[in-house]
Amino acid sequence: MRPIPLAFRPHFKPVVWGGRRLREVFGADCPDERVGEAWLVSDREGAWSRVAGGAHDGRTLGEVVADDPEGWLGRAVVAAGGATFPLLVKLIDAATDLSVQVHPDDATARELGGSDEAKSECWSILEA
Repeated sequence: MRPIPLAFRPHFKPVVWGGRRLREVFGADCPDERVGEAWLVSDREGAWSRVAGGAHDGRTLGEVVADDPEGWLGRAVVAAGGATFPLLVKLIDAATDLSVQVHPDDATARELGGSDEAKSECWSILEA
């Protein structure tokens, strides 16, 4: 199978520090409450992106990737044990100050019983 572009339904995360601007972007699809994050692409447990339209409509990103892991992730990633889509893309609306967070490296994350991968981040500020 040749991977094709997919559109996803966003997964919204209501939080106390969130605002109401994501509702301006997403309209009625966004809850009418303080939403801090719209996860646009996610293969994370409990917040899987669902395909919007096309042959894969309603399926999760993980289900689509599982059909053709090498096609979506690449041979090297699959050979190294990768099975989930590695990117998380989200929009954040922080209506109040956010806390400083420190994320553990791979080894410390495993020791603490969390994910077996470190959290790497890249932020692009769209508006401040």
